Amino acid sequence: MKDCDSVLLAAHRGYSGKYPENTLRAFKEAIKLDIDQIETDIRMTADGQLVVIHDADPFRVSGVHGTVSLMTLEEVRKLDAGAFKGEEFAGEKIPTLEEFAGLVRDTDLTFNIELKDYPRDLGETKAKESAYKTIRTLDDYGILDRCMFNSFSADILMYVRSLCPSSPLHTYFPEYVNNDFNEGCYGASAWACIFNKYPKDYAGERKEGSVPPAEWFDKVRSYGMKPCVYFPSETEEVIVDACRLGAMLVTSNAPEFSGEVLDRYGFRKARR
Repeated sequence: MKDCDSVLLAAHRGYSGKYPENTLRAFKEAIKLDIDQIETDIRMTADGQLVVIHDADPFRVSGVHGTVSLMTLEEVRKLDAGAFKGEEFAGEKIPTLEEFAGLVRDTDLTFNIELKDYPRDLGETKAKESAYKTIRTLDDYGILDRCMFNSFSADILMYVRSLCPSSPLHTYFPEYVNNDFNEGCYGASAWACIFNKYPKDYAGERKEGSVPPAEWFDKVRSYGMKPCVYFPSETEEVIVDACRLGAMLVTSNAPEFSGEVLDRYGFRKARR
């Protein structure tokens, strides 16, 4: 067992379990909680603007099909990103990165910035442009030194490293979650989110939502990375088991609940 009293808590896409994900409302509600970090996602529009959205196609959160990288900022801003969560949230917009940065800069939180534009989708030039503009914007708002960067592209992570060597990188384990990852990327990263995903032909496939095996936590630490976890459906059991195996960051859709669990079992010290 690897119990730790310094586990960090991140609000996944803001307080996304209760409010429309990646909206200013979700971020405002997350800021009110006893959390350490906000995780969010960045994409670039066709006219080179940065917006906060997870999916390449906005349909899941807006009911309108499209491709963010082929839409202008004006087209993205016309979408209703709140009604899918409930009529009381109708009219919530997909924020720009500048709006997000302006909202959070006066907090004492850190930020996990997931760069969602990949070379395999947009080409190397556009993907790197998106990453470069993201870093520049965060620096302009004075929060770059509180950001870690994560991506499912090792190439983008290493590009970030070349631009801002002091910013922590966040990757994923096991490597076949995306075969773009390699030992060089792991060696350069400070954090690794451990996904409970096995190859389809793996005989010991585990149930969705269960905690990854202890040896995976050990492997992540062997690279010098800190293990972190994310469970789409959180329970007290999985949070506690993951922390006992050595998870040092829990990214949560329900940060209020997760924080209560972490506090009850003594896995962290209250920030406020």
